Amino acid sequence: MGLDTVRLKSPTVTRKVFDHIELLGERVQRVKVIDPVEPLWSVTRTDLRGSFDSKIMVKPLMTEFVTDAKGRLVEQHCPPYLMVECSIPKAFTGQNAYGTWEDLPAACAQLLDLIERLVGVRLPDSNLWRVERVDWAENFRLSFDAIGEFFQGMHSVSFPRRKVHKHGRESIFIPGTTTTIKLYHKGPEFGVHDHHRLKRAYRNLFTECNPNRRDTAWPALRAQQVVEGLQRLANNRLRVEVEIKGEKLAHHFGVKPLVGDVTTAFLREVWDKEIRRLMREGERDSNTIRESNGVKDRLHNRYPGTLASRLYAFWVDMAKNGEDEARRGYSKPTFYRYRKALQQAGVSWHTSDVSNIERDARYLPLDFSPVRSDPRRCVGLVRHRVVSLWGYGINKLAAPPQN
Repeated sequence: MGLDTVRLKSPTVTRKVFDHIELLGERVQRVKVIDPVEPLWSVTRTDLRGSFDSKIMVKPLMTEFVTDAKGRLVEQHCPPYLMVECSIPKAFTGQNAYGTWEDLPAACAQLLDLIERLVGVRLPDSNLWRVERVDWAENFRLSFDAIGEFFQGMHSVSFPRRKVHKHGRESIFIPGTTTTIKLYHKGPEFGVHDHHRLKRAYRNLFTECNPNRRDTAWPALRAQQVVEGLQRLANNRLRVEVEIKGEKLAHHFGVKPLVGDVTTAFLREVWDKEIRRLMREGERDSNTIRESNGVKDRLHNRYPGTLASRLYAFWVDMAKNGEDEARRGYSKPTFYRYRKALQQAGVSWHTSDVSNIERDARYLPLDFSPVRSDPRRCVGLVRHRVVSLWGYGINKLAAPPQN
């Protein structure tokens, strides 16, 4: 897969460009009702309608937060600039169930070209914009039941110094100051956020493209067929996203990087590192074992008999009760020593057969792990023929950009 949401900060723009975009937006202001009226704050937000009715946020600003001498964030006035934020695949194709861009500079150049056409003014060159946030996502092809079983088996997951939010059999959310990790079943998420919006967009597209068609019900029927195909595809997709925040980017590059400085290799490296910290399964140089008999055999082949038996009992405790509960039964040094020994042996306590012992059937493959080396990672074409609206109706939305 590749890129999803990006947030970009422009270099200084002219007052003409600033005022033009501000007029397109909505101003929200809070004031003190006294005499005279004193404004407390105001925000102007311009939500542009993209090719699939996806919102592209363009915010004109003249203030920014900086760190003062005491290390505190303070707001100060600055020359005018723009902040752009949107999901790149949704801006171009309306969905992110499959198909996206991997090269950030190329994607940002196309995105800013689209925004230029929508707002009708020239924007600074894409290579001059700084990256404030970028999301990298990977999709994995699993059955609907297998994805639910995956989240059921992840009851024991934890992350160093972060709180893990688990939402039943559909998602796991792990917020942080430098990165945020999101694992979720794409099917339910698509049904809530994209299904109806895309059906309306496709219906309008088919109506516009076939104005002389006598069958007036055809556009709605065709739109329903296309969106239902996307829904079936999303139902079999586990999506794993890592949101890379400005703090992480500034720490790695020294400052918030320019668009051209952020490479695909860097984004993949961050994604890999965060998911390894979550799954605690190492590099997967050897096959990861989750099945109880296989775990017992591997531990006895790697460690002396008594230690192997203790590690197997520890593995069962971790798989059945989770890390937080298992931690209570061991001293701190012993817990971390045993956990490291399991990782070095290539065994995992997540989504094991012990955690699903009550189930009559097992849908999740025992060797599955949400890492880029897994064979179920989506890398090829899909059978669904997407109808792209890229370029459609752009000239109707706005006049050609002016200098």
